Amino acid sequence: MATHAAKEAFWLQKITAELFPSDHELITLYSDNQAAQSLATNKNYHACSKHIDIQYHFIQEAIDNGILKMVHCPSDTMAADMLTKAVPHWKMKVHTNILGLQV
Repeated sequence: MATHAAKEAFWLQKITAELFPSDHELITLYSDNQAAQSLATNKNYHACSKHIDIQYHFIQEAIDNGILKMVHCPSDTMAADMLTKAVPHWKMKVHTNILGLQV
């Protein structure tokens, strides 16, 4: 998923750069998956990560080139969770408040 999000972000950045020429900013990718973030940012591979393919190398190269930055975002603060999975009622209230919605 991170690779697809990064590709979309690169595409949007290119389009906005054509429409509104300005300095290119670093793309920040928020992820709640610490394992994926660790694989993308660290160069050391283990036997259990042998199956990793080109997608993670794409993210690593973007980070190394200074185009992309990955930031950990805890699951409790991800408001989009209420749109993608079942969440408890109390969490739904928190997320609707984050989004500025009224219940």
